[in-house]
Amino acid sequence: TYQVSVTVTDENGLSSSASQSISIRASLDGTSWVLPGSLPDTRLTVEFGNGTISGLSGCNTFNGSYSTSGNSISVGQLITTQMACEEDVMQQEQDYLATLSSAQSYTISGSTLTLNHPGGALTFQQQ
Repeated sequence: TYQVSVTVTDENGLSSSASQSISIRASLDGTSWVLPGSLPDTRLTVEFGNGTISGLSGCNTFNGSYSTSGNSISVGQLITTQMACEEDVMQQEQDYLATLSSAQSYTISGSTLTLNHPGGALTFQQQ
């Protein structure tokens, strides 16, 4: 949010000014994000577009729906390709998808997306 002010002064030295707050909100749509720190040989990603959320959750892909209002976010049921993976990868997937599903708000700062959930936050980097 920025506070913008303008002052106009005429040739007689008379002036007038106005101020207004302007909020710029980055859009989730169209950007691919990767979550650092996943298990070796796995990637955790997320992409948002036109109310659809999708990505990689370890060895499976997922998709579902989401909606936003301001910086609040609500993620619907996520569906995966349901391939069997090693136990540690399956646990990572379950944890990741549960956390995405519980996201409550988000912020975008530069090339970083933070999804806030009741247990903390997931911090993604632009892919």
